[in-house]
Amino acid sequence: MIEKCLACGIEKDNSIKEIYPYADDGVGVAGAGDALSGASEAPVTGFPMKFPGLAAAPACLHHPAMPRFIANADYEEKDSNPIRLEAGNEVTVGPVDRAWPGWVWAEDDDGNDGYVPEEILEPLGEGRFAAMETFDPTVLSIKRGDELESLKQIHGWHWCKSASGQEGWVAGYLLKPAA
Repeated sequence: MIEKCLACGIEKDNSIKEIYPYADDGVGVAGAGDALSGASEAPVTGFPMKFPGLAAAPACLHHPAMPRFIANADYEEKDSNPIRLEAGNEVTVGPVDRAWPGWVWAEDDDGNDGYVPEEILEPLGEGRFAAMETFDPTVLSIKRGDELESLKQIHGWHWCKSASGQEGWVAGYLLKPAA
């Protein structure tokens, strides 16, 4: 089966499995360096990935295979002024989200607010916290049947890339594993 890598656009025969020696147990190990460009970089090693049913090689050797999903419902974000954080930005933190443990309500000095992953915040004292890394709050608008690639997952939310190249957060309950 020919598959196009959403990360770089390179097409590859995804039925080739030689770089996934443990395909039967669903564990793949990325390696082989950048075989497509001929670069002589050291191979990527020690990158075990556990995704149920994953057996085939990624669409390209320099981007590890990421879980693929199908949107099971339409969703469009209504928040027009979400909180965006850069490393060092200070916020006041409110309650932890009971529905999404690991996410906390934060508000910046300009009044922008929203949920952020609690592990990116460092306590400063007196209820103030500093962002240790950038946080992009973009929520991806999706339609039922959209194919998405999950680039990372934090506390039930996936940072996804659509087939058109758009990226943003999608709640896990809106996703079903692609066959």
